[in-house]
Amino acid sequence: MSALSQIKSKAAVRPRFPSLPSGRRLAVGLTTLTLAVLLSACGKKEAPPAAAPGGGMPPPEVGVVTVAPGDVGLVTELPGRLEASRVAQVRARAAGILQERLFREGSEVKAGQALFRIDAAPYAAAVQSAQASLARSQANLTQATALAERYAPLVKENAVSQQEFASAVASQKQAEADVAAGRAAVQSANINLGYARVTAPISGRIGRALVTEGALVGQGE
Repeated sequence: MSALSQIKSKAAVRPRFPSLPSGRRLAVGLTTLTLAVLLSACGKKEAPPAAAPGGGMPPPEVGVVTVAPGDVGLVTELPGRLEASRVAQVRARAAGILQERLFREGSEVKAGQALFRIDAAPYAAAVQSAQASLARSQANLTQATALAERYAPLVKENAVSQQEFASAVASQKQAEADVAAGRAAVQSANINLGYARVTAPISGRIGRALVTEGALVGQGE
C-alpha cells in the first residue's frame, strides 16, 4: 500500500566499528612521539669532521636532541554512514479526492503540520447527519422521560397499570441509550472530518509527493 510521502528526521552518523580503547590510544601516542624524536635526530646534516692535530682520528660527533613533553594529536578514521534516526510514512486516514498539497517538496516540516487536504464535503455531511440523529434522540428522551414521570404517581393510585408504567420506564431507558449512541456517532463523524486534513506524524525533511491534486486516495494510502 503506497504512501502519500515520506518524512525523515535529522541524520546521525552510524559508525561501523568501535573507537580505539584508551590503552591503544596511549600506545599510539607514545609510538608517534618516539618516531618524531628519531626522525629529528636522523634529519640533522653532519658537517665533515675536522682533522685532529698531528694527523690522528678526529673525535666522533654525537647529535643531541632535547626531548620535552607535549600533546600529540591522534586522529582515528572509522568508516560509517549517515542515516535518519526516524522515518515515517505519510498516509491518509480518510478516503477521498486529494484537493491540495500544502508543503514544498524537500522542505523541513513540523509534527502536526498540514501536508495534504482531502475533499471534506462528504465528512462534513456525515457530521450534520449525526447531529440531526442526536437531536431526534434527545427529543425522544424528553418525551419518554415526561411520560414516565407522569405515570409514576398514577400507578400508585391504580390510574394506570403496572404494565403501562413499566413500558414507559423502558422507553425512557431506550431513549437514553439512543442519545448516548448519537453522541458517539457525532464524535466519530467529527474525527473522520479531521482526517481530511493530513498532517505530518513527525518533524523532519519531507520527500517528494507521491500523489497529485485530483487523485483519489484510499484510507491508509
